[in-house]
Amino acid sequence: MVIGRKAFVFGGENIPRVPISNIVHCLDMDTCTWSELSTTGDVPVPHNAHSAAAVGQVMYIFGGRTGINMGEGSFNELYAFDTRSNIWTLLKPSGVAPSPRSFHAMAVVANRLYVFGGCGEEGRMNDLHSYDIASNTWEQQPTNEDIAGRGGAGLIAVGKDLFVVAGFAGKETSDVYKYDTDSKTWSKLALDKELPPRSVFGITSMSTFIIVWFGEVDPSDQGHLGAGGFSKDGYMMDTCSKAGWELISSSGETPEARGWMQVAPCQLNDTNGVFLFGGNNLDNKRLNDCHYLSIKL
Repeated sequence: MVIGRKAFVFGGENIPRVPISNIVHCLDMDTCTWSELSTTGDVPVPHNAHSAAAVGQVMYIFGGRTGINMGEGSFNELYAFDTRSNIWTLLKPSGVAPSPRSFHAMAVVANRLYVFGGCGEEGRMNDLHSYDIASNTWEQQPTNEDIAGRGGAGLIAVGKDLFVVAGFAGKETSDVYKYDTDSKTWSKLALDKELPPRSVFGITSMSTFIIVWFGEVDPSDQGHLGAGGFSKDGYMMDTCSKAGWELISSSGETPEARGWMQVAPCQLNDTNGVFLFGGNNLDNKRLNDCHYLSIKL
């Protein structure tokens, strides 16, 4: 998660499905130095497979789990971490919260958090929920039953629209659905060029474009304990066009193939781009490297 000139890392795993810690690590992007933050308040227990999103200077964490099997040790708590004071707050919203889940996705539209899908006790889900920050209220949004329940999907906002991209629904998928947050209606995009199927990839947006980076393209035969086949390519789609996905051509040294990493938009040397941290490689090794891809639209 990048907020201003700092990147924040919370939770995750180093051994398959074993939460590593509840320490918040911070990378100062101006000095290129890492630090462990001293945090107070309602500090979450160690967990992984949660989602994170930022509004202003606050990082929100929802869900996640502590177990290996689907639904095992899952949470549905929502935490706010103020990056100015380093204070955690366990929020207690009104309304009906999403059920406990992991490997879901979260995005922000106009001071609302949106949570989509993921893996729960009953299996893979396709539901959508919103959290209004101002009123501290959860609200369930309409479900599109045409969307197969999935984990590891991408959820990204472009303007007031949300886009659900690909994910794992028993197999890697490539479909794209749009949710209009004003009319609360779903539509499936018919694209000339489809995204190669994948899940647990990095996703972000710039202007009217959605950018997808890396991800799992072939599931592991060991389930959640092993590494699948990973990609090292990136694709870009203009949401104002039906042309679909275009392979990104880049210079410099491309990071090794991986999935399960985090990406976030940021600026470096006065250029817009994408910051990448960590992930899981083809040898099932958890990574802690950082990369930056400068993007000119």
